[in-house]
Amino acid sequence: LRISELVTQLFVAPISNVAHAVFPKLVNDRPALEKVYRQMILLCSLAVFPMYGGLALTANEWVPLLLGAKWTDAVPIIQAIGWIGLATVVNYFQPPVLVAFKRNRLIFYQGLARIAITTTLTAIGVQFGMTMVLMLFLVNAYGYMIYNWYILQQVMGRSIRNSCMDIAPAMVATLGMCGVTPILADYLPLWPSPIVLAAKITLGCLIYGGILLLGFRRVAIGALRGAKATFAPSTAVSTDVR
Repeated sequence: LRISELVTQLFVAPISNVAHAVFPKLVNDRPALEKVYRQMILLCSLAVFPMYGGLALTANEWVPLLLGAKWTDAVPIIQAIGWIGLATVVNYFQPPVLVAFKRNRLIFYQGLARIAITTTLTAIGVQFGMTMVLMLFLVNAYGYMIYNWYILQQVMGRSIRNSCMDIAPAMVATLGMCGVTPILADYLPLWPSPIVLAAKITLGCLIYGGILLLGFRRVAIGALRGAKATFAPSTAVSTDVR
């Protein structure tokens, strides 16, 4: 869980903080706001999705190496946490939009609702074991993501279809990476775990990059071009997303 939080704090939170500064300045220019929002979601999803997917994909190798053999039984839990993490990319960017449009009351009631829902799901899940808790949290994370898309449609006017398309390149490439890498890894020699881990990471990166280049080249290049402006000292964000 700490590793998942580290990925979020290193790669999602900084761009979300930029969103808090930039979105209010564009609130009266909806097309520009939508382009900047899309650029940030693309950038985060392209960077973070393969990391979460990779954590789940290689958990059998890195968990015993980093955490010890006693944590091997926790591999399925860690893999589930990795897939829950994908939804955080979208969920991190709803609050900056609501703040920009001064929907503070909605933010407050959402917070109360999330506490109530999390508490309820935990109470229900523990009656059936950790697997049920994770399943409920997985459903909750993606349910909240869909809810966020609905709120964005109501507040910003961005359709749910467009919101789905924002993360589609990274999601397709990540699923492809997680689907193909284990198949190819089966043909690896019986190397020591560290070498197998390095080989899986290399294969995953190549497959992920290949899918992006073959299927989503223009989108990926547009997002990468926007990264420089996103992290510029002036916090200016390019709105040129192709």
